[in-house]
Amino acid sequence: MADSTSGKKSLNTVTLLFKLPYYTQWGQSLVIAGSEPALGSWNVKQGLALSPVHQDNVLIWCGRVSVASGFTSEYNYYVVDDNKNVLRSESGEKRKLVLPEGTQEGDLVEIRDWWQDASEALFLRSAFKNVIFSATENGKKEPQSVSINKSLDPEGIIYY
Repeated sequence: MADSTSGKKSLNTVTLLFKLPYYTQWGQSLVIAGSEPALGSWNVKQGLALSPVHQDNVLIWCGRVSVASGFTSEYNYYVVDDNKNVLRSESGEKRKLVLPEGTQEGDLVEIRDWWQDASEALFLRSAFKNVIFSATENGKKEPQSVSINKSLDPEGIIYY
C-alpha cells in the first residue's frame, strides 16, 4: 500500500489503548516507558503520557498510541511530577506486550493493567509463575482469550 503524498510504503498499524487504575497526588501523572521508540525507548521523559479519566469512583489512567501490526515491547509504568521526573516506579519484572495472533490493520487493542506493588512482586517470582500458577487443574495451560476488533468501534475491542 503506497502513501499517495510521499510515495513511500505505509505500515499496517493498530492502536494500543492502555488503561491502569491508580490514584495519584496533585501534580503527579503516569507515563509508560518501554523498549520501543513508540514508548520512549526507556526514556521516561519521552514515554507515553497517560491522561486521567474518572469511571465511577475509580481514577483510570489511559493512553493511546499507534504501532506497527507486528509490534512487541517491554514496558513499565512510572509516576512522574510535572517535569517528568520519576517519583515512583513499579516493582517486579518488566511487562511484556506481544500483540495477539490475528491482529490486523486498524484494530484497537486494549491493555488493562494493574500497578505492581512490591508486596505483589512476590507472586511474579519464578516459584509462583512457573510452578503454582503454571497450569490449570487438569495440568494443561490454557491460552489467553482475546477478541479482535476490525475497526475502532468499541464493540469489538481486543482485551489483552
